[in-house]
Amino acid sequence: MGMHVTDQSSSITSATLAQKLIARAAGRSHVSVGEVLTCQVDLAMFHDSSGPRRLKPMLADIGAQIWDRNKVVLVLDHYVPAQDADSKKIIQITRDVAKEWQLPHVIDSEGICHVVLPERGHLKPGYFCVGGDSHSPTGGALAPTCLA
Repeated sequence: MGMHVTDQSSSITSATLAQKLIARAAGRSHVSVGEVLTCQVDLAMFHDSSGPRRLKPMLADIGAQIWDRNKVVLVLDHYVPAQDADSKKIIQITRDVAKEWQLPHVIDSEGICHVVLPERGHLKPGYFCVGGDSHSPTGGALAPTCLA
């Protein structure tokens, strides 16, 4: 009967770029597939569709607020220009909340969220990013880890 030996040192030190970035965000030396982690977010993006009209009541319900306005980018792109009364209302809610929360990074009607983030320099290599858009992971092409 033969003996099977694995090189455990290489399996411990090898990791994908995503694993390395997630480990850094979690304050860990390494992470494994399937772990549930709490991470420090470098950038959070939300837009007029997924944003203030849904997020504001959720934060109010739990007595929370945006943790760091400088790490948040709000993009108005899904409902602009307004095509009907509902769109107009959503845009107004979004703009009102941006003012109320004093968000310094608001991109209003200037492009698609997952495109304008890198164009404006908000995505940087090594960042751990979250976004309220199903296309947010496309930012990973620039070497951050972007999750939707």
